[in-house]
Amino acid sequence: MIFLLSVKGFSFSPVSQSVLLVAIGLLFVLLVVHVYAQRGVSISERRRRLFVGLRVLALLCVVLALLRPVLILEADESTRPRVFLLLDNSGSMKLPYAPSSASDSGFSRMDVAVGAARSLLEILPSKYETSIFSFTDSLRELDAALQEGLSEKGGARSALGSALEELASRAGAKPAAAVLISDGSSSFGPDPSGVAKRLRFPVYTVTAAREGALRDIEITDVLCPASGYAGTEVPVFVRVKGHGLENLDTPVNISEEGTIVSRGLLKLAGSAETQVSLSVKPRSGGLHFYRVSIPPVGGEISDVNNAVSFPLRVLSERLRVLYLQGDLSWDFTFVKRHLESDPRLEATFSLISDRKAALPAAGPFSTASSADIEQSSVVVLGDGAIGRIGVETWRDLEDFVSSGGGLLIIGADGLSEIPAVARNVLPAHVREHRLWGSKQNLSCELTFEGLRHAICDVERDASSIAESWKDVSPLVGSHSLEKAKEGSAILIEAKGGEERFPVVVAGSYGRGRVMLVAASGIWRWGFTLPAVGGSERLFDRFVSNSIWWLSSSEEESLREVRPTSWVFQNGEEVMFVARGEGHGQRLDLKVTDETGKLLVPALTEPSGADTVKVSFGTLGPGTYDYSASFGQEERSPGSEGRFVVDDAGPEYRSLFPDPGLLAYVSEASGGKFFRADEVDELAREIETFGERAAVVRQIRLWNHPLLLAIFATSIALEWWLRRRSGLP
Repeated sequence: MIFLLSVKGFSFSPVSQSVLLVAIGLLFVLLVVHVYAQRGVSISERRRRLFVGLRVLALLCVVLALLRPVLILEADESTRPRVFLLLDNSGSMKLPYAPSSASDSGFSRMDVAVGAARSLLEILPSKYETSIFSFTDSLRELDAALQEGLSEKGGARSALGSALEELASRAGAKPAAAVLISDGSSSFGPDPSGVAKRLRFPVYTVTAAREGALRDIEITDVLCPASGYAGTEVPVFVRVKGHGLENLDTPVNISEEGTIVSRGLLKLAGSAETQVSLSVKPRSGGLHFYRVSIPPVGGEISDVNNAVSFPLRVLSERLRVLYLQGDLSWDFTFVKRHLESDPRLEATFSLISDRKAALPAAGPFSTASSADIEQSSVVVLGDGAIGRIGVETWRDLEDFVSSGGGLLIIGADGLSEIPAVARNVLPAHVREHRLWGSKQNLSCELTFEGLRHAICDVERDASSIAESWKDVSPLVGSHSLEKAKEGSAILIEAKGGEERFPVVVAGSYGRGRVMLVAASGIWRWGFTLPAVGGSERLFDRFVSNSIWWLSSSEEESLREVRPTSWVFQNGEEVMFVARGEGHGQRLDLKVTDETGKLLVPALTEPSGADTVKVSFGTLGPGTYDYSASFGQEERSPGSEGRFVVDDAGPEYRSLFPDPGLLAYVSEASGGKFFRADEVDELAREIETFGERAAVVRQIRLWNHPLLLAIFATSIALEWWLRRRSGLP
């Protein structure tokens, strides 16, 4: 509806110079007048003037068309604002609205949210263009009655930031506002706080949960080695929080296939984290799945986070590691201590140094031979060893790796002295020594390849992995590596001054694998990080992952089809990585659930020359079997197995509502925060939003249909009158 219409002016864009056009027009007018002024023509004065007027009118239409005028109008126009009603449908919304002691604790957060939404829908549609959506990990449009589109169980993820971003794309340039009804939980996607700052419309937030003392047992972490060997005890550390529960003894059990294999007792300390030490003793080799569980306590808000599954790969014999060290160093001390403490490893140490006799306390050491290298699974070259082993030993190492062994090099000293015959083993190109520069502290950053690599997998999920590597202590070194070789992965980059260059690189050679840490000081990751709030497991997991990754031959992975995790959290994307699809051989991957139902992949995409990623999206909790083959080939080892999707997931890590986040989102976007019983006030508040806007319109007169109609009418009428008057 338009209120005040006003003419702002005219504009012209003539085909030629305007003065020339006007002059031509005037000449035409004078010519017309002159022609009809000839007295030799026998017509009345009145008709003569009519002929002149019609001819002038037609010529004026031509002149206007050549001048191309545009009429500019401005209108003060009212708009009908668009309002988005956004309803949180994640799993946490199925939890009680209030603590168990409250009178309204029988209602879920979703019950309260739906009630608030229905109250708003009685008011908003009559005044605003209203669209209703629910969200978990994506938006889903709802009907006005809220009858369809809401999941009974609730989604396994809450992507609040992603939902706001998608709303922004739907809003476009039209005035809009959003009403968000949620408990404030955001377990997936971008940070809602950052998204809110970039929005061009206000978000009015409504909290659908009441704060208060909640009772909940939460298993926050399970620490266990990635592998062990049959007949040997494997330690398991379980960390637990007991929100609202203090000084309560609770049993902690570990079970395998429904049978309890380990028991313990833990005293809860409220929201403070406590730990209990347990162990399992697998009898056979292979992949084992265990489940840690704590019986629910009366009044708990949820028992979903009372249980967590974890995998354990069991080996039939210990892994042999040969460590060749040049000089004693802190790196050697920390790595040696880790290798000796791991019961899955059989480590042998050999010191290659002229000062060996002066270091009696550093033993025991042995002298390494070609046979020792050949009988090992992984060989480690420490500080100073690179430049002290001879050409023959390098040839032995090259044969060892080429045949399927693993080689770990720690430190850059001596890299430039490696014989040319052995340089092909390295996963990166080494710069000329004169270009290295002086040693300095190197600020390290995990690369995208490193984030997805098994060596850097020090936490349970990708976001935690990135956080753990965020503030690692610097290493000491110089710019010794040029770039990674083809097929190798740069896991960690270093920054020295203005330069960025690889410092940790992993790759393959022949049937084996090689890893290079071209700096020193990794011991700091196990010494200083916990003191400054870092991950206490980063050093141990990094060294352990490196050894076990190197122990797997590259030949085994050439036809490897495995899930990216053996235990997925509820709501986590189930992804497979298949290596070997190529040369016309098509991957045949089958995944079945506990009922035997065959599942269809959600997405299959290439990821490299012979690698394919297969996504099954998010699957429900349970145990799944898989089998894979390439073309008509028989299934290779590792192409059959199973994986588990846990009951718990990111949505259940913290069950407490977060009204503070909702308040920040509303403040950052220009909206306002409300509680569930204040929706009437919200409806009044939103009425003040964007009622009028000035709209500028332009009307092109030169090609307007009316101008053409006037021109044609004047010409036709003149011709008809001339014929009636007997004129030619």
